[in-house]
Amino acid sequence: MSVTTNDTQRLFVIPAGTGYSCLGFDVCYERARELASALGQPAPRPEERGTIEQYMEYQALVDQARNHDLGTWFEPGTPDGVKTALESARKRGVRVRLFLGDSTTGRDWIEEWDVMGTVSRSLGPLKTPILIANSRSYGGGAILTRHVVRIVEIESRREVYRHPSYYLPVFTIRPGVGNGPRYMVYADGRSHAGFATKKKAMHFIAFMRGERFAK
Repeated sequence: MSVTTNDTQRLFVIPAGTGYSCLGFDVCYERARELASALGQPAPRPEERGTIEQYMEYQALVDQARNHDLGTWFEPGTPDGVKTALESARKRGVRVRLFLGDSTTGRDWIEEWDVMGTVSRSLGPLKTPILIANSRSYGGGAILTRHVVRIVEIESRREVYRHPSYYLPVFTIRPGVGNGPRYMVYADGRSHAGFATKKKAMHFIAFMRGERFAK
């Protein structure tokens, strides 16, 4: 099976084993442009965005990258401050707490899973930052580097990066209703998470604020 396009959702649909993976037209173009610049190759043409030809051009650039040491590869649009902080943490082997959010507004997404660990790099031609449990672990999830809005080093509790417009939704705790959780945490007035005790709700809020590193 070959790569196809979903023009409605602006995605390349790529066969992967027994299923499929997807790559956005804009993401493909941005990655190809960054790769071409790093490899000294002609830039991809904007008018070919969303074509199979441009996808194949991107794959050819990835193949070329196998013969070059491009260092740590960050997603296009990743702030320089994020690059510096993640590289420093990786080289020193320190554990970090990542806060992900809207790269334009700086609003924290209130992500609570897979946000603490040690920074490492993936294998392959594009060595992207990944977050692993600790320095002895193997494998981990890719860090959405362009959406990192705050970074705190866990041991020192030192904040090493903050989006210029970073903000966290306002949290409130209210009694639960009916047979649900006894306490509910609201974020900017919207129900977000339920807890059996008020103490657990308070710990959750402290975790999301970066005031503690366990929920």
